[in-house]
Amino acid sequence: LTQEIKASLEKNFPAEDIEIIAEPGCYCVASAFSLVTSIIGKKSIAHNGDNGIQREYYLNDGFYGSFPYFYKDYDVKHIPLLTSSEIKKIPKYKSKVWGQTCCCEDVILEECLLPDMEEGQLILWKNMGAYIRGVTSNFTLVPYPANRYIFIQNPRLKLDCIPNLTEVSDYIAEVANLIEQTEDMSRFSLDL
Repeated sequence: LTQEIKASLEKNFPAEDIEIIAEPGCYCVASAFSLVTSIIGKKSIAHNGDNGIQREYYLNDGFYGSFPYFYKDYDVKHIPLLTSSEIKKIPKYKSKVWGQTCCCEDVILEECLLPDMEEGQLILWKNMGAYIRGVTSNFTLVPYPANRYIFIQNPRLKLDCIPNLTEVSDYIAEVANLIEQTEDMSRFSLDL
């Protein structure tokens, strides 16, 4: 990727006095993290003025969690976790998606088209990997969503550049196991 970027910069910006700073890392790691949210509330609206919003959904994550203001700068995709037959038969509505707080800034999607969904149903958010977890806050005292670490060995990925791939895979599995054990232990409290 860097070779193509360098070649394109040299071709399109040949002047030596121009300095270009880029962060392709955001692009490269965006697909490394997906998020699944649960619908915790729903409001059906017969008519909502000029914007035509007919459904408002409230999720168990939001602006103060995994959806800071800049997440919209990335190619984040929202996908209702429904079967293809459900998606075909369920009517779709112009919708607004909110986080779980009552804060007016806690808007995840101002306007989108979603099938008519219910509380407890899930939405998958793809390409959330760039900086999203680094800026979460417990400002609202809402707990962070649980993390589940999954490493998929995909034959389409060019992993041959990692000389110790087996060692790396084993390490990731071990860390994921330790994190899961720690999360299980944190559910218990000791009265001292």
